[in-house]
Amino acid sequence: MKYRTWMKKLCVLAIAGCMTLSSMPLTIYAEPTDTESDEIEEIEKVEIIENATYLSTPEDILALAENCVDDTWSVDKVFVLKNDIDMSEVEFTGIPTFGGVFIGQGHCISGLHMEQDMTVMGFFRYLQKTAVVDHLTLEAIVESDGNNNQIGAFAGINKGKIQNCKLIGLVSGTEEIGGIVGWNKTS
Repeated sequence: MKYRTWMKKLCVLAIAGCMTLSSMPLTIYAEPTDTESDEIEEIEKVEIIENATYLSTPEDILALAENCVDDTWSVDKVFVLKNDIDMSEVEFTGIPTFGGVFIGQGHCISGLHMEQDMTVMGFFRYLQKTAVVDHLTLEAIVESDGNNNQIGAFAGINKGKIQNCKLIGLVSGTEEIGGIVGWNKTS
């Protein structure tokens, strides 16, 4: 009889000890093996997109806008933002028409202040159906000087895809106004 009581007490102590140990924080340190290091390097190589144009300065954005006057120039091209870009020191009226892929990588284009008397205003005035804008943040003020419409921070008129994007700012106008897009023509 004493043996059973003693065993019950021992089991209770063992369970209590396990519960106490399982609630304690545990820190584990690990170093990658040679195989894991190779895998990490391979992942980093994949992030570099072949034939992409990398944008890192306000001048790069202005050059993109200058080239995007022709509606076919940007189709099938990829543009990648390398870092945050401050546009507060340059005059920027938007990228006229865009049909490529613009990857923001979570970076921000800030200092945008577009105040014009024109219809169809935005960082991209027109996004074509082949256009994709992904992971981009804009800090922008987009204001119409007159009775203009189709005004949005990312696009005045959108036929493409805008995904995982964020606006910090203000958009104002009279009709067809949106924080992201003024007029969304996607199906």
